Amino acid sequence: MANLIDLDLLNNQLVEFPAEINKLTNLTHLDLQINRLTVLSPQISNLGKLKRLYISGNQLTQLTPEIGKLTNLTSLYLFGNRLTELPSEIGNLTNLTRLCLFGNQLNSLPIELLQLSNLIELYLHNNEELGIPPEILGPELKQTLVFGSNKKAKTPANPADILEYYFRTLQEPSLPLNQAKVILVGEGKVGKTSLLNRLIDNEFNAKEDQTKGIEIRRWPIQLENEEINLNVWDFGGQEIMHATHQFFLTKRSIYVLVLDSRQSAEANRLEYWLRMIQSFGGDSPVIVVCNQCDQQAMDLNWTGLKAKYPFIKDFVRQASCKKNVGIEEVKKKIQGAVTGLPHIKDLVPKTWFHIKDSLEDQKENGLDCLSIDDYRSLCTSKLVTEETDQDLLVNFLNDLGVMLHYGDHQVLCDLNILNPQWVTQGVYAIINHPDLLRKRNGIVTLADLEYILDKKRYPAHRRRFIADMMCKFELCYSFGESQNDTYMVPSLLSENEQDTGAWDGALGLQYKYDPLPAGIISRFIVRMHAYISQNTYWKNGVVLISENGKNRALVKADPADNLVAIQVNGEENGRRAFLELIRADFRKIHASPKREGVKELVPLPNKPKVTVSYQHLVTLEKAGLEEFIPEGTDKIYSVKPLLDGVEAPQDRTPQEMDDEKEFLRDVVKDYSGHLRRQTLLTAKVSSDIKEVAKHGFKATAMNQAILNTLIDAITRDNLQFARAIQVVEEKVEEIRPQLEVDKKNEIMKLVGQLRQADKKQAPGLIDQMNTLVWGAAGSGLWAVIAQGLNYL
Repeated sequence: MANLIDLDLLNNQLVEFPAEINKLTNLTHLDLQINRLTVLSPQISNLGKLKRLYISGNQLTQLTPEIGKLTNLTSLYLFGNRLTELPSEIGNLTNLTRLCLFGNQLNSLPIELLQLSNLIELYLHNNEELGIPPEILGPELKQTLVFGSNKKAKTPANPADILEYYFRTLQEPSLPLNQAKVILVGEGKVGKTSLLNRLIDNEFNAKEDQTKGIEIRRWPIQLENEEINLNVWDFGGQEIMHATHQFFLTKRSIYVLVLDSRQSAEANRLEYWLRMIQSFGGDSPVIVVCNQCDQQAMDLNWTGLKAKYPFIKDFVRQASCKKNVGIEEVKKKIQGAVTGLPHIKDLVPKTWFHIKDSLEDQKENGLDCLSIDDYRSLCTSKLVTEETDQDLLVNFLNDLGVMLHYGDHQVLCDLNILNPQWVTQGVYAIINHPDLLRKRNGIVTLADLEYILDKKRYPAHRRRFIADMMCKFELCYSFGESQNDTYMVPSLLSENEQDTGAWDGALGLQYKYDPLPAGIISRFIVRMHAYISQNTYWKNGVVLISENGKNRALVKADPADNLVAIQVNGEENGRRAFLELIRADFRKIHASPKREGVKELVPLPNKPKVTVSYQHLVTLEKAGLEEFIPEGTDKIYSVKPLLDGVEAPQDRTPQEMDDEKEFLRDVVKDYSGHLRRQTLLTAKVSSDIKEVAKHGFKATAMNQAILNTLIDAITRDNLQFARAIQVVEEKVEEIRPQLEVDKKNEIMKLVGQLRQADKKQAPGLIDQMNTLVWGAAGSGLWAVIAQGLNYL
């Protein structure tokens, strides 16, 4: 035992540090995660060769100063404890490259952290008392790793920037943020504006004009003897305005979804709005207010909705602006949501508030937008001279709703929007212009914008911004020789269906909705415009042509039947591939905002009006049934030909695995590009994982710390090769414990192949993976996986 170098005691319910460990002076890796330790023994200093120390998920309230003697440490995991401070000796760990401290109760940081010159990753999230804004902290640990649904790893924030901000704010005057953005959404005429007037002014006007576009009001509230300023955004509910709402739905906000109690959940489009919030607002809290209860009380599946959409913080089941009922309850719910915002008490340099106040004054004086250069000049005049600070501030102002900034867009990033009405009114002016609809069939040029938009409010150098906004949010696309001067707005196309020729014998597929999403074909046309065949399109349909010109596809919406029908003809060998290209794009449309309950239907040959669920066909094939009689016909059909028309046998999966399959395709493509010397292995990994995935195993809960331990181990020596192994581990995480024995063996074989191959590519990885004792995570399947990971 004296020569032991790796020791894993993860998840063993240890209540004290085992004294015997102090004698293992050759240890380089020690894992004590997910135990019940309250104290870390000072004798840990005996382990001077330690390089990786994991103590996350315990109950530590303090860290022994002796930690500073472990000068060989490169990774230190302390997240998920109860630490309130760190010893100054931590500054001696100058070899540290990763330090994980998120999810503690830290109220201060020692200045000695600045001595960690080799630190590459520092995670301090969810330590509210430190007052460091999320923009400074950067992505969380899980967002920097490629696994599961996280397809694109984000770059961690620079530790030097985090620490510099923290210690600078201690020295210069700072104030708590005490501001937040509240967004009111819902259908038209549900009483959003009336609710806002009651909340702020305690007034009610039965003849209140319907909100057009967006209105923003400031609402100061008292919270724990402090004034909190809320920027409240009231969104118009008309259908035509929904397309522009996505411009302004942001994360780190509070959403108030207002319903009309007189209408059903379907009429209120309750789940449509919840999905919109989920897509654009992330995990922002939502308060659902059932308004106009004076006329009829509303009954919803309260429990089911909260289970399905866990970001719903509260319901106000009965509210009436007219009778002044439930308004105080709404206020209290909003106050409670504000209290729960993690950033509300963040300390912000006083100079930032000076800039914010100046921008708000300029907006009050009629300024609609501000160039990035003018913004930087303003910052410099207010003594915020560093460009990095200016960039952090612009994101901060965006989240507060003071102004809008699209920093991730190459063109839009050059302009900051102070007045959102400037954008929405510009877009509405284009969409509602009669000439574009009647004479131009949806085509608009920059020259057209000169007479469509007000010249004074939209000068020549600003008009392109409106068109670029519409492109970014899939309301139009640019085309032609002068790519950025001519645009197509599909929502302005004629309703009249064009002649598309004969489609007899075409390969067919349909999407059935409840209801058909507004503008879905417009979005599809924008996304697939490069494939449009000879300008054959209308408001609800389009004809596409494949890259090689050998296949054509007709994609057409039928609003009356709530479906989209796809037909592909041309060369037999290319039909399925072209159909998959179209399906892949619809999957992306269905994902943002997320749409549930979309049914994929396969029309029967020679009887296209009778359809069968694609998922039902997959289920029949999985059950070994080769033939069946579809509902609506008395003829026997073979399962395989119907499925083969849509997807190759090796690619077929139940619907719940579609996202994982898309992820796998992206990973394998990326992996092959970076590691061409392992092309054959990549193909084998892809094939084996698809074999495992196609059986439709459902996700099962698993301790995140265990998965993070594995990911950290496999990424230390060979980040490129780790991508393939991460895919495997993600698949393992999803597999149900009730798997049959042969599938357990299949997984063991797959993991074993990866490990054997890795002996040739990164020998150090095997030793690190041998330290993982997965059996501790549970019995049954996990014990089998442990054998697969540790049998070498």
